[in-house]
Amino acid sequence: MAAGANAVAPALWRLEVLNALLTAERRGILGAADLAGALVRVDQLAQTLTWVEDGAVPAQELAALARRHRLTSYDALYLWLALTQALPLATLDNDLRRTAVSAGVELVAADGFSRPRR
Repeated sequence: MAAGANAVAPALWRLEVLNALLTAERRGILGAADLAGALVRVDQLAQTLTWVEDGAVPAQELAALARRHRLTSYDALYLWLALTQALPLATLDNDLRRTAVSAGVELVAADGFSRPRR
């Protein structure tokens, strides 16, 4: 993305990221200042994404993906976007990474992410 590559995300992405960050704060993994900085970065990244509303995605296709790969509807949405947009998938979720690989989806290298540290 830093080089101008296209990135697509479901509209719920910001809520999922916010929930993960708040959970990390509650568990003592992130401090208040760390959380504040992460939220600024999330807002900056959000401005560069192309957003897809879940209503624009055929429910039958999501249900089929979710059933076939034993995914939540949320994870099926991420997989569906990667498949239909022919884009690599960026996730730290190991189950979703394995499923994406088995479905022929390229992955963004996990080392391209930084995980919060204590």
